[in-house]
Amino acid sequence: MKQAEVVAESPVRSLASDRIVILDALRGITAIGVAAFHAYGFTWDRSVRSQYSLDMLGTLLHFCSVILVPTFYWLSGFVIAFSQSSNVHDTKSGLSFLTRRLIRVTPMWWISILFSILFELAFDIKHSAPLRLPTLKQIVTNATYSNFILGIDSLNFPGYSLCLEVQMYALLTLILTVSVFIQKYSKINVSHWLMLSCSVVSTIISPNVPSLSWLVSSWPWFTLGYSSYLRANRMVSSDWTLACAIPMFMSLIMSSADDRLWVSLAAITVFIGLSEIEIGHRFWYAGRVFVYLGTISFPLYLLHIKFVAHAITFDKARQFLGLPPNATFFIIVILPLLLAIGITPLMNRIDKFLMAKLFPKKVASGQ
Repeated sequence: MKQAEVVAESPVRSLASDRIVILDALRGITAIGVAAFHAYGFTWDRSVRSQYSLDMLGTLLHFCSVILVPTFYWLSGFVIAFSQSSNVHDTKSGLSFLTRRLIRVTPMWWISILFSILFELAFDIKHSAPLRLPTLKQIVTNATYSNFILGIDSLNFPGYSLCLEVQMYALLTLILTVSVFIQKYSKINVSHWLMLSCSVVSTIISPNVPSLSWLVSSWPWFTLGYSSYLRANRMVSSDWTLACAIPMFMSLIMSSADDRLWVSLAAITVFIGLSEIEIGHRFWYAGRVFVYLGTISFPLYLLHIKFVAHAITFDKARQFLGLPPNATFFIIVILPLLLAIGITPLMNRIDKFLMAKLFPKKVASGQ
């Protein structure tokens, strides 16, 4: 059978160039939700809010905030399993994976750091305040994703979760490397077993090892996303995603008993349900109108927080324009959205240039 015929028969390959549209939509909506949640907490006029017995926007954002960042981790696990499906026999797949992920996230991360520094300096100059210049140590540790490990503040607050994600990438790189080595001799792919083992171990030891607390809060979501893809592509049984969710259920039940618990449990149940829909099903093509949101989600996530931090200044602009009190909320959501739209073409060019230089064979083959 010719290679072209093999590609045509594989739902994974057919989607490799077409993307999984529903995931792009979910990523974009989640990024907007994060920006809206932060803007709401700092800008929604409380005197206006108190006039209503039920603030629907506040209630919605409160519950969404519980799962916004975990949803990003689930998405990362799903998409990474998707991108790695063709490299399971590559002895260098672990290092290749880590390199490609860093190429995709680092330029935008560095730009967001520069943007944050310039944003703060602009406001300092405008208000004749002392200039807040970062130290060389802050710049170096932030640029190398090591500030979180060393206990140094992030120059851009969303970098907190990005640094956690890079640490997960490093752990996954180790898992992929070990898995490929084992597969050379046993012909069995054990990557998902190793990921689940990490989830179980981290859940058990995290109360006694505070430095590993990020594992119990982030890695299980990442693992569930990875396993959800495997199940959606029918590479594992339906029991597997449930097994991956058990450590999450246990951790949540032991750590919380408020309304946030039930929102998280509901989200996990939804993700398990999604894994039962086969990758080739038309569901994964739904929501094409939202696909562009996925392409701007990362810039929006990294750039929005500085607008929120200076909500008071934007509120003065709102008053000058004679807009109603809660218009500041919409201003602080719309402005970073427009900035993300403007910077996305540049990020795409940088990404394509770096990938072409470092992975010319993969770019040529369309991977």
